[in-house]
Amino acid sequence: MSKSSTVLLSSHYINAYGLVRGLQRVGYEGDLVAIKPAGDGVSLLEACFPTIRMLAPTDQDLGSFSSWLAQRLPNVDDLTIFFADERLLPLFQQEKETPSHATKPARMTLHSAFDCDALDQVLDRFRFYDLIQSKDLAEVPRSIDGGEDPTRKLGYPFMVRPKRSWRGVEKLPRVRLVENSLQWREVRQEFEAWGITDDELCYQEVLSISDKHNVSVCGWHDSVAPIHHLTRKVLQHPPKTGNGDVVETVNEPEDLLTIAAKVLDALNYRGPFELEFVLDTRSGRYHVIELNPRFWMQHELMNALYDNELIHRALGKAPRSLPRPRKRAVWINTIYGLYRLLRGQRGMIRHVYDATVLSPTVADTLRWMPQLGGRMVKERLSKVRKKG
Repeated sequence: MSKSSTVLLSSHYINAYGLVRGLQRVGYEGDLVAIKPAGDGVSLLEACFPTIRMLAPTDQDLGSFSSWLAQRLPNVDDLTIFFADERLLPLFQQEKETPSHATKPARMTLHSAFDCDALDQVLDRFRFYDLIQSKDLAEVPRSIDGGEDPTRKLGYPFMVRPKRSWRGVEKLPRVRLVENSLQWREVRQEFEAWGITDDELCYQEVLSISDKHNVSVCGWHDSVAPIHHLTRKVLQHPPKTGNGDVVETVNEPEDLLTIAAKVLDALNYRGPFELEFVLDTRSGRYHVIELNPRFWMQHELMNALYDNELIHRALGKAPRSLPRPRKRAVWINTIYGLYRLLRGQRGMIRHVYDATVLSPTVADTLRWMPQLGGRMVKERLSKVRKKG
């Protein structure tokens, strides 16, 4: 890409942070623009990379997204999107499917090295399970729709999962583990405070909640030179249901690589991905939990192992066929790493010593901490208001 090119990052947090570092490593010299929710304070990207321009669309802006972008980026004709979360994916799909849409400005072209059939089903976890089962691609957890009673159909414990991660520009709550009637009442109250309806929910049987039983196939999928690698959570926050804040590469179980290729081929998928599996300890088999059709938190680990190949391909460069590394590598979310150290979890020191990638860097984490403290207070007050 030329120096006048522009990359749009669909996020402003740690996923986007890793992408910016990757772009720097490959020598990208174009402009960078990132999306953040309106009303948010200073973001991680702004604190660490002050030259990045931030855009804050509302739900109304997303209704005519490319026109809104064209107004705010009047000198940009070609824009390459790096999807670091899912909120812009439906809009990009709409642009592709309706190229003559009245609101689309003729001069702006949106690019991405991403493609996927049935994207709407992939983004809806409940419909994704139906898709997987209808094509006999993999095993999935037993799930019921939000209009049914999980205490009767599944019994305790069970998982409560919003079908989608985003509602417009609003990030919805993550999956919740419900182990008894008191927790179920609290979760219902929380979700009602968010205005989440039964139609937006599904319920799942509980497989394993152990870190070591949460394994992902991640990397880049295409028909020419796919990159698939196995990673496993070592620690996660919050416990039992959270994101991995310490993740390592593994070489087993290899059959998940075959399953991932089968799923992605069936979707005609191209681009960065993470396909997440959880072990059913009763059967000893792994079940597909979700497909993240985008860059995810540990993509920096893949770029460290594969010479920044994911960044090269996202910029539209020809794929290079690279050997699959066999060495173990470790990725750490340094923000949560520092949090664990401050809580006296000395075992965290061993993980830091083993780390291949610290994201953010220690210096950037310390730079971000004052802003993070303010965000945490704001989020806590928001939750209190919702409950009230």
